Amino acid sequence: MYKELIISAIVIILVIVVNFVMGKLVDDKLNRVIDLLAETRTAIEDKDYEKANEKVEEIDKHWESSERFLSCYIEHDELEKVETEFTSLKACLEIEEEDCLEYIDRMSFVVEHIEKKDDFVLENMF
Repeated sequence: MYKELIISAIVIILVIVVNFVMGKLVDDKLNRVIDLLAETRTAIEDKDYEKANEKVEEIDKHWESSERFLSCYIEHDELEKVETEFTSLKACLEIEEEDCLEYIDRMSFVVEHIEKKDDFVLENMF
């Protein structure tokens, strides 16, 4: 009887620890995207489209390297929303319009929503 309780407790603790660690890794990757979007926003506000394009390329590289990992822990619909907004942002930057800020805001919102939605808090459990 005690053996089963100890094994159950170890499994529960292990699941919580792994969930916490993976959540931290996901948050770090998403926070990097949010930071790069903020830098892109600043470049667009300064009308420095060359720097904005560099930041978008940096986001693209980071997203490509992170996507396989993120797809294991985040719903594919959510990832698709981010990719849709990112594609719109890249297209807008090609024609160098200030409307790109709208796409940055929407993409930031989606990424922040994913981050909050997947946090290991009591509110998200029930």
